[in-house]
Amino acid sequence: MVPLIALASVLLIAATALAVDLSVQTNKRRDLQNVTDAAALAGARDLYSSNGTLAGDGASSQAPSAAVSAALSTAAKVSQSPT
Repeated sequence: MVPLIALASVLLIAATALAVDLSVQTNKRRDLQNVTDAAALAGARDLYSSNGTLAGDGASSQAPSAAVSAALSTAAKVSQSPT
């Protein structure tokens, strides 16, 4: 009876560890997707003017830097959040 309880305890602890690992992985993946989305939205926002038309050549050269800065600021917020 004792070996059966020991085996069941080991399996229960292993299943709990797996569930925790998978939830942490899912949370990190969601955070990385938020960073990517913020960068894409920042770049797209800088490509278009306020009336919804495509902005001039100057805006298209600024879009990558806006995307990078948005990604970095979002990544900094994500890395500071408690996990």
